[in-house]
Amino acid sequence: ATLSPEAFVVAAFEEILSRAPTAAESARSVEFLQEQTRWLAETKSGPVLPASAGAVTVSAPVERARENFVLVLFNHNDFVTVR
Repeated sequence: ATLSPEAFVVAAFEEILSRAPTAAESARSVEFLQEQTRWLAETKSGPVLPASAGAVTVSAPVERARENFVLVLFNHNDFVTVR
């Protein structure tokens, strides 16, 4: 079964940042996933990568949005800063 966007956000935060998201982070993260999914679905016939890199079309917008979200978390200040 596929996780809901809210459950995916919590799971990603816990796995990558070793903590649960705040309410604000959770709300913004779900919004990001929805925006990305919508954008990727609209551009499904176009390339995601430049043609020189070998054009890749978006076949699964929800999965690609989740991949993008995980990349965002790897750039989160909590992940890259030693406390």
